[in-house]
Amino acid sequence: MDATLDSESAGADRYAPHADDQGHRIWTAERAALHRWLERTTVGLAPMYEAAVRMVMDETFPARVPLVAHCVREIRNRLPDALLGPVANSRTEYSELASAIHARWVEDGWPPDGVARSAAGAEPSSAGPIRPEVSPELLRAVGDLVVGHVAASENYRGRARRFLEVVGGAAPPNYVVQAWVQGSKWAVKLAHVRTTPLPAEHEVDLASKFLVFEQALMVISNRSYENMDALDEILDAANR
Repeated sequence: MDATLDSESAGADRYAPHADDQGHRIWTAERAALHRWLERTTVGLAPMYEAAVRMVMDETFPARVPLVAHCVREIRNRLPDALLGPVANSRTEYSELASAIHARWVEDGWPPDGVARSAAGAEPSSAGPIRPEVSPELLRAVGDLVVGHVAASENYRGRARRFLEVVGGAAPPNYVVQAWVQGSKWAVKLAHVRTTPLPAEHEVDLASKFLVFEQALMVISNRSYENMDALDEILDAANR
């Protein structure tokens, strides 16, 4: 069989509107269009989206909540690079900053395990609670971490603003930028494996949260000027 026809047949089978065990359609026409757009626009995000769709529709899939959250987080973080182009590496290296703080912490005589224990039986003075002295070096190391964190946050917000401007063809309102930045909080929160079971509501809410995420992506994939109003409504609903 011709390789091109074979490939097209495989693609058609992938998007066939078959149903899962609960009778839900896995690949709708809208999902198929979004997946094709991701394939054309990005490297690596289309498979992440496909994996998330399959897991959302399969309620028996093990550990699906953190896995779907990881896919959502990656798509949200990487999609601006696809539309705007990658930026120079300005990433805040939290591990390096934390190591610098730890080194200064130990030099100041605090326990290496990071636990600042109060003296046994110590009572606050009449002037107020005891304020331990901190060396300028330790304070400077903590300040570097704060500066790096603020810069990273502002960097992300600025990139989100430019990304949404490309989507809507005009400068986005501040609340839309805020909604986009905050809209992935659930994914960031749930993307890591925990030592304790997740509350049951995360399983219950997964499909609805993912649907809002999909709707926003579908608006973005169309990239027409009138999409900004629709994106406003979707992102506002995601943060209620």
